[in-house]
Amino acid sequence: MELAIQKDCEEIIESFIANENPRFESFVYQWKSTLFQSIYSGQSQTVEIIQSTNVCIHYAKRVLAIPTKSTFHKLGALFLLYAIYFKQPTDRFQKIDIDIKSWKKLKEFVFSLDNSTYGDDAKCIFLELVKDNAFKFVASDIYFGLENLLNLDKIRSNVANLNTSIHAFRNDMKSLNSQNGLFLGIQKLDDGYNEMKELLNQNGSSNEARYVMPASKGFQDLKKAVTSLQTLIDESYSSLVGKMKKKKDKVKKKARIGKIKRSRVVFHK
Repeated sequence: MELAIQKDCEEIIESFIANENPRFESFVYQWKSTLFQSIYSGQSQTVEIIQSTNVCIHYAKRVLAIPTKSTFHKLGALFLLYAIYFKQPTDRFQKIDIDIKSWKKLKEFVFSLDNSTYGDDAKCIFLELVKDNAFKFVASDIYFGLENLLNLDKIRSNVANLNTSIHAFRNDMKSLNSQNGLFLGIQKLDDGYNEMKELLNQNGSSNEARYVMPASKGFQDLKKAVTSLQTLIDESYSSLVGKMKKKKDKVKKKARIGKIKRSRVVFHK
């Protein structure tokens, strides 16, 4: 969920940049046209809502702290920070954790826009947040998710590594049945082993034949087990992807035709 919300934050800022209008009204248009408030749809627990708000705040702060980001990028992040704070369903409950270093960078960016035509928007929004006591000063603003101590700074790399591992495992399972796979070598050894036992059985006396082990079925049993495991993995993976897509479509539909819970605060101009 956290990764999906981070992608939504990235997309709304990219849309704001593509519109080539640095004013706050342009960001409001993107917010409404993308139905960004729908990130809270389907979340019935307060802890889920707070966690979603924290993900958005965290993403915006990280963009503002990166020196190489363009002015448009940072403006989009500042507007997102302002909008998500005042539009969170918990009505400004979740504050913006910020350390001294990030606070100084934020102030430097806002007041560096004094001579620009759109600097008033940024300064007004920043002062509105200060006036509402939106910022909470902390020793460190490194945020860990409420579930499994998820580090939001590393979520993208963690999910990417997980997906890579899953695909690699599935490919390894499929390679076992390939023409040059491990199963071909095992089958040859198994066939040779059974031929040797047949030969011993044919050349031995009736008394010796009683002690000859029956033909090995180890390879067939192993292949059957691996095939069953591969089928189970493929079906589970396909089912999971299908359920995620169905749930995402359901949330989108609900966001478009249903009622979305909103805070009592409206956008300030």
